[in-house]
Amino acid sequence: MKYNCRELGEELKNQLKQGYDIKRISSRFFEIHLEDYRQDDPLIIEVIDYLSMMEEDPQFEYTEEQLLKIAEFLYENERDALAAFIKRNF
Repeated sequence: MKYNCRELGEELKNQLKQGYDIKRISSRFFEIHLEDYRQDDPLIIEVIDYLSMMEEDPQFEYTEEQLLKIAEFLYENERDALAAFIKRNF
C-alpha cells in the first residue's frame, strides 16, 4: 500500500488512541515501512523512518504530545510545518 499524508496521520492517531506505547507504535510504523516499499514521497519516507526508529533508543522517542502534533500535520497535509517540526524535534 502506498500511504498519503492523511492516511499516515489517521494511522498515527489510531495508534495513539490505543495508548502511548512507543514499542507498539514504532513496530507498526516499521510494518508500514515494509508494506510501503513503493513510496516515492521523501517526506513520508522520512516520517515513517523516524517513527519506526523510536524503540531503538530513547533519544529517538517522541512524546505523546509531539506524536499528536505529527499526526495532525500529516492529517492536514501541512508538509512544511511537518518537515520543520520533525527536524527541530528529532
